[in-house]
Amino acid sequence: MDNNLQNIRDGNNALVKQEAFLLPDSAKEFLSKGSTVKLPIAKLATMGSAFSSLAGQLRSVAGTAGGEGYYYVSFNGVAGTLAKANDGSGYLGTVLNNGIAGQSRLTPVGKTMASFNPATVCMAVAVYSIDQKLDSIEKMQAEILSFLEQDKEAQIRTDIKNLMDITSNYKFNWDNEKYVSAKLNLVQDIKREARKNVDFYEGQINKISEKKDLVHLSKNVKSRSDTLNHAFNYYRMSVQIYSFASFLEVMLIGNFNAEFLQNVSTDLEEQSYQYRILYTKCYEQLSDYAKSAMENHVVKGIGKISKAAGSTIAKIPVISNGQVDETLIEAGMNLQEYSGNQESTLSKFTENKDTAIPTFIENVKMVGTYFNQVEGMAFDDENVYILNVA
Repeated sequence: MDNNLQNIRDGNNALVKQEAFLLPDSAKEFLSKGSTVKLPIAKLATMGSAFSSLAGQLRSVAGTAGGEGYYYVSFNGVAGTLAKANDGSGYLGTVLNNGIAGQSRLTPVGKTMASFNPATVCMAVAVYSIDQKLDSIEKMQAEILSFLEQDKEAQIRTDIKNLMDITSNYKFNWDNEKYVSAKLNLVQDIKREARKNVDFYEGQINKISEKKDLVHLSKNVKSRSDTLNHAFNYYRMSVQIYSFASFLEVMLIGNFNAEFLQNVSTDLEEQSYQYRILYTKCYEQLSDYAKSAMENHVVKGIGKISKAAGSTIAKIPVISNGQVDETLIEAGMNLQEYSGNQESTLSKFTENKDTAIPTFIENVKMVGTYFNQVEGMAFDDENVYILNVA
């Protein structure tokens, strides 16, 4: 398996075959028209020693304009051609058009990869993009921790804390071989355990959903919903931890080969698909189950109404429509309350509808894009630009 992290650490440019150029001011307006990712150079200085060094190199290159080198020539809106040197050795900065029409503007573009490693730039942009998503990942993990049972809480909390710590500190340690090796082993252990849990809870959910009851009663609906909710909470948690660990495994292994990243994405997409299929199956089953219980409740309620009304009418010399109406109203209120309870039961189950798997699929694809589908790089004194990202 290729270790692209090692290539980046060693300054090997083979991973990303791009040259970067100092961006002319006149070209900056076009950046917003394409698929361009921007990374503030100031941010690089806060992302660990390797990236801080890159920030210094970029600023150094941007600050050396004015000497010999390659320049982008702009006529600044004036029509004409550059004046030739008298000795025929090249051109001058004067723009001619039936006389002197103006002076051209020269912007340096000749500082390229001799100064820094393009793969390091891609790594910096990838890490920066991941950092921007930390808040949403932390929110997802907090939701997971909110329902944990005491007996399983300690290990799961430890796993989630480890994954979050690795994500937060990766930018400071991606070039530290000992750190990467130790954390890779930890992440792979967490991933294996999460996969076991995914398979276990899938089996539990299928067993619960396949259980048949002769009569669907309200207490059975609540009991089944509570049991499914419990299993789905842990199933949801397990697939999210598995996805989180799969993404971190990519970053720690350091294999950014397009085919490998596609395999990881496909695996996570399959996990997401299976989750949606199982969720939909159980939701529809619970909905049908609740509807059947409602119908049984209605039949039972009508029987009570008939019995109560009949008894009341039999005992009263003059039939009192008011008393019969009160009996009907009371039964209707009970039915309305029952319906609300059933809706609440289904609403609680819908909390399991979404997972954070798409976030980690997006992260894996993003890394693949930065390392395999970049058309160019540019920088100025404030930002680094990854150009025409597919």
